[in-house]
Amino acid sequence: MKLSLIITLILASGCAHHTQQVPLVKSEQEEIQEPETPIIVAIKPILIEAELITRISKIKVFEGDQLKRNHLKKGIPALSPPQLHVWSSGIIKRPNQTILDLDIQGPLPNDITTDFENGNKIFYWNLTNQLGNQDNIVIRRKLTIESAELVAIIDEENIGEYDKTENLFLLYTKSEPFIELTPEIYFKAREIIAEENNPYRKARLIFQWVNKNMKFRFPKTGRGAKIALKKLYGDSGQYSDLFVALCRASKIPARMVAGFRLDENDKLKNHLWAEFYLPGYGWLPADPTQGMAGFTRMENRRFIASVGRNIPLKESPHWATFQNSEVQDSRTGFMLSATYAFCGIKLNFKTRIKTISVRELQKEFSTNKKE
Repeated sequence: MKLSLIITLILASGCAHHTQQVPLVKSEQEEIQEPETPIIVAIKPILIEAELITRISKIKVFEGDQLKRNHLKKGIPALSPPQLHVWSSGIIKRPNQTILDLDIQGPLPNDITTDFENGNKIFYWNLTNQLGNQDNIVIRRKLTIESAELVAIIDEENIGEYDKTENLFLLYTKSEPFIELTPEIYFKAREIIAEENNPYRKARLIFQWVNKNMKFRFPKTGRGAKIALKKLYGDSGQYSDLFVALCRASKIPARMVAGFRLDENDKLKNHLWAEFYLPGYGWLPADPTQGMAGFTRMENRRFIASVGRNIPLKESPHWATFQNSEVQDSRTGFMLSATYAFCGIKLNFKTRIKTISVRELQKEFSTNKKE
């Protein structure tokens, strides 16, 4: 039986309420506090109606010797019972977007949490109890999003100083999986920025270099900045990883952004880009696949699902690694439609996003300005 969850104008404020109570868990660890941006102009809003679909089908639960063989092959402890865990990013209010409506059909999430590092909202489903009871599990999330074009007005002669002791700076300038600050990355960053000290100009030089030297091609093997620098080709994720790593090596806080972008036929496609942080301005968009039009400017035909790399997940099973799931060390590479971890079963796991409608809105532009 399908259950329906209606959330209206709630995720836009960063909280979730719904018709049945789902516990909200706050981490005891300190969350990063981001200052207001002095001036970012939001113009040309459009309304995007979309549906995110997660479909789990052809479920087969293993037993006995078959279960043991499957666990051995995937590096899972022999006594682990069959399990199915799913996480999905909660689309929330950001400078470019406002969430007007959300309808979830299918199993209710067991939990809604806040990623204590990046501030993402994450839905969590433990679907273990449904194994063996049905052949298909479908979760549908209908979204209505107001998306605006962002334009940052930067006075490049008036950039403040970073506080190198604050959590934001420390988190977003460190080396981590997929954003590896190798000697080669440091060398290339120094080569690109040369004698430049202004962080805005350094980021622009790095952006121009990545856009000019990377070639767009889907990578068959390997992910991350180290491989991107070596091969100088990849998809939007590889462009993002390399830009972020070169910024971090230059002591500019930067992070990946995961979301969806409308193509020329108004079909939503997965897309990854980046943001870098300027003191006094906040997070600024940077999409090196788009040329200079994608530097500190973002068109209105996209919306953000999550920010950050290696996103921490609550309720991640201890046995989950990239050998058997999309989770390792209780983290996932990034969050788009859905992330899974399962053991002791065989299944098909598919996600897709469907455009329902796109229409323009007539509104005055708005600004975020620090008084």
